[in-house]
Amino acid sequence: MDPNDADNAWNFLSALSRIAIGLGFLGVYAGSVAWAIGDAQKRGRSGCVVLAFMFIFGPLAAVIWLFVRPTTTLANRPVDAYETADDALAGAAKLDMLGEWNQALALYFHVANRWPEHEKYANECMRQIEQKKRSGES
Repeated sequence: MDPNDADNAWNFLSALSRIAIGLGFLGVYAGSVAWAIGDAQKRGRSGCVVLAFMFIFGPLAAVIWLFVRPTTTLANRPVDAYETADDALAGAAKLDMLGEWNQALALYFHVANRWPEHEKYANECMRQIEQKKRSGES
């Protein structure tokens, strides 16, 4: 057996292990980015901010996000916790986009009752959500 064959095999295995470790790191990074962005959106925060945070700090940012994220999701936030109509309408629109239609309907209903000047818009949004529910969209 030629000593160069053993060296070549060792170099090949070494390169292969580095590639596997790199792909594993990339997988962990991509998974943590996807989770953090989805979690941020469910909690009413911008996914872009979390993406930038993840870009700067890498997968460690997912651990940091666990400590700094809001404690409640939009779906669990009480409707009377919204102080302004704009905040409530934005929250209802995000709930609609996330497919949390029952919570979005409850929030639009609250907006229509609490801020009568937004009643027409809220009613139209509720009508559209009801159509989505009937047609089975997600």
